Amino acid sequence: MTGTSNVPWRALSPLYLGFFVVVASANVMSVATVDVASSLHVGLGAALWTTTGYLIPLAALLMIGGRLGDRYGYRRVYIAGVVAFLLGSVLAARAPSLPVLIFGRATQGIGAGVMSPQPLAIITTSVTRAGRGTALGAWGATSGLALLVGPVFGGLLLTVSSWRSIFVVTGVLMVVVLILSVAVLPRTKHAAGPLDLPGAALSAAGITFLVAGAQQATAATGSATGPIIAIAVGIGLLAVFAVVERRAGDGALIPMSVLRDRSFVSSGIGVAAAGFVISAIGLPIILWAQRGHGSTELGSAVLIAPMALTTVIAAPIIGRHLTEARARAFIANGFLLLATSIAIAAALTAAGVRPPWLLIPAAVLGAGAGMLWGPLASNSTTSIPFELVGAASGLYNGLRQVGGVVGVSLVTLALQPSLANLPNTGTATHDALQQLDIATGISLLFPLAASIGALVFTIRQPKTPPTPR
Repeated sequence: MTGTSNVPWRALSPLYLGFFVVVASANVMSVATVDVASSLHVGLGAALWTTTGYLIPLAALLMIGGRLGDRYGYRRVYIAGVVAFLLGSVLAARAPSLPVLIFGRATQGIGAGVMSPQPLAIITTSVTRAGRGTALGAWGATSGLALLVGPVFGGLLLTVSSWRSIFVVTGVLMVVVLILSVAVLPRTKHAAGPLDLPGAALSAAGITFLVAGAQQATAATGSATGPIIAIAVGIGLLAVFAVVERRAGDGALIPMSVLRDRSFVSSGIGVAAAGFVISAIGLPIILWAQRGHGSTELGSAVLIAPMALTTVIAAPIIGRHLTEARARAFIANGFLLLATSIAIAAALTAAGVRPPWLLIPAAVLGAGAGMLWGPLASNSTTSIPFELVGAASGLYNGLRQVGGVVGVSLVTLALQPSLANLPNTGTATHDALQQLDIATGISLLFPLAASIGALVFTIRQPKTPPTPR
């Protein structure tokens, strides 16, 4: 790959639509868990695996998917991921039992893990620097819209049909993505060479244990020994992966030259923090509103709607004005808005205010997120050689995903004791509600700390000269 060219916006449309479906599918089943459990005659704990079964292969395959794009072409690998996702949608829609449904969701996750690294790689290698900010801004807006549409649209479908309709819709959308990808997605060159199989196996196994342990920790009602062991094994495998990669040289799954790139490392840390914050903020607010303040499922989803809407508005605007010289300022101000909005939300929830007051910090937080996605993505690959852009994109997306899983796990663990004191039906005592208010405010201190840490880290980064390409 030797350069970039301008491509028409329609050529990027399958990337945006496909990424929208991938992101929305990560949380769409959160509103359908009860319906799945009732329909398939299983417990709620077992039904939660419809979400976990999607997230594990998605996270585990991001780095591998990125490197596959480098080796075999981003367009070709993206289309293969779309086919896998489509197959998973068909299996899930027709699943006669929970194991088949989980298998279908895992197949979707495999497709999602292969698809997700390719948009950043294709935009970086196919769009000139002048248009790249706008393209990445639109990509960020797509993510924000999907975070809103996933649970809301899932809830609307459940009111008129069953959980199976969710997979019918995702299947139809993926058929459209497949047709568009074959017709208009730009072709990319690729580098020859074998895939680093030991690195691929170690990274996939390590992330699988890490994500599974974190997910099970949030649902554990008894001993935490199992999740802790899983997380420890995951960290150990990833440590071995790092040692193996150092010895593999240029043929590594993640070459050391990527990790030596200052802009990539800075963006990687930033996107992990952003993933942590954005993923962690919604759950405590929704649970607080539903369990403590009588909000319906739709009413609680409305509380975080401004976050997605202002992201959709802000991200394209930031993208149009994005330059390498302005990127760090956008990122710093984005994390500042995140920290400010979360501090306000923590104070409001701890004080036990009425839920509509949370609409204000949610809108501010969305604007901050909109300032982050484009600049972070642009900085992550700005000085990466074209033949390694897929590897960088895979690791970048993996850091965002793992950051999100860790964020959700921490806030859930912080809320569990107070949620356990609330009755499933009837009115809770004043003390129990007050305890939930305080616990929700405390749980938001985790994303607040991540935002402040990322802000300080960004400010302290030395300025790097622009990299012409």
